[in-house]
Amino acid sequence: MNHRPEHQQIWRDTFPTMGFSHPFVLHGILAISALHLAAPADSAKEALLSRASAHHNVALSSFSAALAQISKDNCMAVFGFSGLTSLYALATISVQHEALHRGSLAVIKLHWDHLVTTELKGMLLIGQRERSKAPVPGLEDLDRLLTSEFAQEEEGAVFRDACAEAINLLQQAFNELHEAEADSIALTSVHIWLTTIPERFISLLASRHPVALVILAYLATLLHLHDEQWWLRGWGRLLMRDVQTALPAEMNIWLRWPRETIGSVTPSEPCPIAASTLCS
Repeated sequence: MNHRPEHQQIWRDTFPTMGFSHPFVLHGILAISALHLAAPADSAKEALLSRASAHHNVALSSFSAALAQISKDNCMAVFGFSGLTSLYALATISVQHEALHRGSLAVIKLHWDHLVTTELKGMLLIGQRERSKAPVPGLEDLDRLLTSEFAQEEEGAVFRDACAEAINLLQQAFNELHEAEADSIALTSVHIWLTTIPERFISLLASRHPVALVILAYLATLLHLHDEQWWLRGWGRLLMRDVQTALPAEMNIWLRWPRETIGSVTPSEPCPIAASTLCS
């Protein structure tokens, strides 16, 4: 999941040790382990997915209590499990779990000053460092989209601000990808977008607004560039498939770069292996 030695130590030593004091962390680790084993599995896949779900459900029951009483004593465990929850959400198509991760981070911010003094400092600050401001090749079309007739039809600064912020966060995520090893930064760059996009933009996606769907196609491109990660394998193509299905034909001109990067996607695009039983 991460090739940086200091981060490997956290996942290998810090979080498992923490799990003996905070069982929800241990169950979260076991849930991810079962999903990882399920990704390449064949005959055992159903059993492993069931086991992953069981561990995660047990973890959630005690995690909710910890989240309601977060303190310096448990904020590291809450942070660790929120990351595991987001990873679980990506591997199992669970929007509800990603929403829980967003909520957890909002609470964790109250103890941020303490967290950055712990052994998690390197992991926490990786997404906080100074980033390149250089334009990302391919994203220029999104800037033009916001000044196009399709965006101008929508009234109100709230709409434009939400879309502009989503695009800006995509730029940051792509910069993270280009400035570091892809396998080391995957979780951070994807989460930059998933955990910080404005709620208004999420509403636009829920209503399948064409401009928001085009921006989502660029997220699909980011996911595709992380396709070597088992928990993201196939997601870029699957998301691109859904965007193409929902997008009005006249908006297809704005999918030039995602299509060039991801390649041809068909309506029968297979579901990611780790979540195949959850796809319709």
